[in-house]
Amino acid sequence: MESVFSKIESGISEKPLVTNDMIYEFRQTGNFNNDTDTAYAILLCNLCIPHRDTQMRNFIIQVVNKATYKGIISVEQYLSDISRKRLKIVKTLLNYPNNVKDSIVTRIFDEYFYGSELFRKKYGLKPLYYFGRPLIDKDRMLIKKSALSKISDLFSGRMAIITGRSKLASQYSLGMIYTFFDKKASTYLEDVDRNFRKPNPHSLEKSLNLLSSTQGFYVGDSREDLIMVKRLNERNRYNIQFIGVYGASINPKKAREFFLKNRCLTVETVNEIPNILYKVRSRS
Repeated sequence: MESVFSKIESGISEKPLVTNDMIYEFRQTGNFNNDTDTAYAILLCNLCIPHRDTQMRNFIIQVVNKATYKGIISVEQYLSDISRKRLKIVKTLLNYPNNVKDSIVTRIFDEYFYGSELFRKKYGLKPLYYFGRPLIDKDRMLIKKSALSKISDLFSGRMAIITGRSKLASQYSLGMIYTFFDKKASTYLEDVDRNFRKPNPHSLEKSLNLLSSTQGFYVGDSREDLIMVKRLNERNRYNIQFIGVYGASINPKKAREFFLKNRCLTVETVNEIPNILYKVRSRS
């Protein structure tokens, strides 16, 4: 068996098949901030049109360049033009999007992300494929409690979360600072049908209505966040100022350039926001 494995390993390139730049470019389409969608799109590339190493990397980049704000549908449409029959077989096998009981993509992704304990807590199921350290434990808390407390004071506690993560994942990662956010006005992955998730402004409008407001600030780190705010502002009664955070991006330099190009208030971390808002208030 050792000789077999050594042969397999010798044929694997040290360069990763998927790079951060690929993931960033997927997200820049405006509808790939959901990591499971991104994983599915890359799986489709590998299974529908098999290549090796460099060829596959180049092909994934080719698919990324064809992806649009329609998300995984745009990837499926492009691959269908190349091999409709193979795509149909692969889509049947992966059965995505779907729940953890029916889709192997969702199942394996969530087992890796949540880990055994949280996976059981969320779904009431035993993990089948992964039993190691959960990926969620690699999250880094980038915002300081003191900064969030100041922001909360500035807005009289009227803050909400709009996220592509589940409520359980948000609570777990945020820990004690989760209590700063209005629970009823916050929206999580399981709260919204796929058709109404970001960049659709549905969740943002709902949060504002529950907070009895038509104006305020939205802090985001992705293209789809900005698109969502712009779409809502197109409706006459809303005036939401977007603040783009680039420091935690997969590609901070490109993220900063993108937000500046779109004339957004741009910061490296959320911790800078209180001082900026205090200065704005003092001048008004």
